[in-house]
Amino acid sequence: MARKGHRPSKAPAGRPRFWGKHAVGAALSNPERTVRKILGTREALAGFDLPADVPVTYAEAMD
Repeated sequence: MARKGHRPSKAPAGRPRFWGKHAVGAALSNPERTVRKILGTREALAGFDLPADVPVTYAEAMD
């Protein structure tokens, strides 16, 4: 449930956000796609071969 008064952030035009293992994996393996940054939990990102030149921000999993 969303917090009262909280508006989810929106991706800038032309810069989609991906979530889910299949969508993220496909985006990372697509040579036509430019990956600017990566955000995820350590557990979720552990299965991916992350590009070394892309900044990664690790989030904490919520209970």
